[in-house]
Amino acid sequence: YVNDSEDDHGIFIPLPYDHSDSVTFLRLLGVVGIMMVFDEQIMDVVQDNTNDFTARIANVGDLMGGRNGLAPFLLGSYAVGLVFRNNNLRRTALSSIANAALSGAIVEVLKAITHRNRPRDNNGAYQFDGPAWSSDNTSFPSAHSAGAWAVATVFATNYSETRWVPVLAYGMATLVSWSRTHDFAHWASDVTLGAGIAYFTGKLFRRRTDQ
Repeated sequence: YVNDSEDDHGIFIPLPYDHSDSVTFLRLLGVVGIMMVFDEQIMDVVQDNTNDFTARIANVGDLMGGRNGLAPFLLGSYAVGLVFRNNNLRRTALSSIANAALSGAIVEVLKAITHRNRPRDNNGAYQFDGPAWSSDNTSFPSAHSAGAWAVATVFATNYSETRWVPVLAYGMATLVSWSRTHDFAHWASDVTLGAGIAYFTGKLFRRRTDQ
């Protein structure tokens, strides 16, 4: 939703928008499309290089991208910001929660519309069952990837002047995305779209707070 009038008091959250957003979104769709073409080949490469060590690393990524990892981290960040009166950390935690909620909602809608089969279903990369209320076959996009990138994007953007924060944030988010493919839970295009949605909405949130 784009709000071009300061007098508009609609029920939607006004998000700043410019032409570059459309270009970025089209690029994202292009990358996802390319990934989708090679989903099965990428999965073969990932699965051919799994072992006990990669499995342990993937378990860490899976935890960080799930509710049991993200929720304590965000609540803890907010609590630390509250105790030490660090307003930037508090705002960052709250913005991360908001971004995770927004990107998560978009992801859930797409899951319900597409109902793509997961890699472990062994039906190939292009089995989409279409719109349904079922909770089965919800591979596209990845919610874990979206959640991790939602938080990473906000933290990396708000602490961009501290070099190690963006590196660590995006590194951890990348680990989460990789872990979902490693665990045979998502195709590469699933995690790419989930990450892209969260990154895109995260940048819009930041632009809105800068106004």
